[in-house]
Amino acid sequence: DLTVRNHLCAGASCSDIGTQTFGGSEALLLKDVNAWIKFEDSSASPGFPTNDWQIRVNDNVNSNENYMAFEDIDGGTVPFRVDAGARTNALRVTSDGKIGLGTGLPVRSMHIIDTFSPILRLETASASFLGPYTWDVAANGNGYYIEDVTSGTINSSSVPFKIFPGGPDNANNHAFVIAANGDVGLGTEYPDAKLHVQGTSMLIRDHGRVNFTLSDFSDPGPDFRTQLTGGTARFSFVGTGAPEMELFQSGDLSIRGRYISAGTQLTVPDYVFDDDYALRPLAEVQSFIDTHSHLPDVPSAADIAEDGLDLTEMQMTLLKKIEELTLYTLEQEARHETQQALIDAQQDTIKTQQAETAALTQALADLTAQVQALSLNRDEN
Repeated sequence: DLTVRNHLCAGASCSDIGTQTFGGSEALLLKDVNAWIKFEDSSASPGFPTNDWQIRVNDNVNSNENYMAFEDIDGGTVPFRVDAGARTNALRVTSDGKIGLGTGLPVRSMHIIDTFSPILRLETASASFLGPYTWDVAANGNGYYIEDVTSGTINSSSVPFKIFPGGPDNANNHAFVIAANGDVGLGTEYPDAKLHVQGTSMLIRDHGRVNFTLSDFSDPGPDFRTQLTGGTARFSFVGTGAPEMELFQSGDLSIRGRYISAGTQLTVPDYVFDDDYALRPLAEVQSFIDTHSHLPDVPSAADIAEDGLDLTEMQMTLLKKIEELTLYTLEQEARHETQQALIDAQQDTIKTQQAETAALTQALADLTAQVQALSLNRDEN
C-alpha cells in the first residue's frame, strides 16, 4: 500500500524527487510521451468480468491527433473521445440527468445549442445492406427541417419536410397530427379519417399534371382520380378508360354517364295539373311576350348574363312550361272536338235540308209536268 500525501508524478518524463514542479491542484501528474492509464482486470473466476480498458491522451504516432479517449482494449474500439480545442460545454450532464450539447444549462432532457443551426446527422454506414445514406435534422430561425443530404447537391440538400416558425399552437388547430390509429390530421388534433383536413382551403400543386386518386385495394375495378392538366386546363374524373367527366377552361362540361339532380330544394311542378291552378290565358301570355320578349317565369337573357343559370331550377321551369303547354293543347283539343261536333251536326242538317230540297224540287217538277199535260189536253179539246 502506498500513500502520497502531497503530489505524485508518474511517467518517464518526471523530474527527480524535489525538482518536479506541480500546478498546485493536481494530486496526480502523469508525464510521459504518451501519458496513458491502463486498467487490466485479472479476474480468473468464472462469470467475473475481465475486460481491459485504457484512458488514452493523444496519439502515439505522428498524426497531430490531440485528444482524450476511453479505449475498450478487448473490444478494439474507442467508444468515447474528446478532441483538444472542443468548445466549453460541448457536453454537459446536469445533476438532474439533462444533457447539454453546446450549453452548460440544459433545460430539456437534451438541449442542443449552436451558433447558426443545431444539426443532428443520421448516417447509414456503407457496410449496411441498404448502402450509405445520410439525413440531417436541423433547426434555425427559418424553421425545423429534415434534409436528404445524399440526394441533395453540393451546395443544397433536398428538404422533403419543413416546419416554418409561428405555426398554430391551438390544441384544436394543430397544423399536422398523426393519431394513434394512423389517421392524419391537417388543422385538427382529432382526425376522424385517414386524412382529415380542417380549414378554409386545400391546394395541391405540381408541375404539369396533378392527380388526386381514390383507389379501393379490395376492388379490382377502376381507380377514380381528380386530374388537373396544365396543358389543356381541364378538371376531370377519370376511370380506367376515357374521362367520365371533364370541365374545360372554356366552361364546357362533358359527362359520359347520366346527370341526376335530386336536391332537397327540388320542386317538381306537378301542381300545374291541380284543379285550382290558375293557367294564364293565351292572350295574357301574348301580351307578356310582347312587353318583355320572353316567357313568364323564365329568366331573360340579361338576367342569365348577370346572375348565371341554375340548371336545376331551369329544368323545373321548362317542365312547368311543358305542362302548361300540355294544358293549352288539351284545351284546344277539347275546343276542336266541340267545334267538330257542331260542324258534324251542321253537315247532317245540311244533308237533311238538301234531301228535303231535292224532294221539293222533284215534287215541283212533277207538278209542273202535270200542269203542262192539262194545258195540252185543253188545247186539243
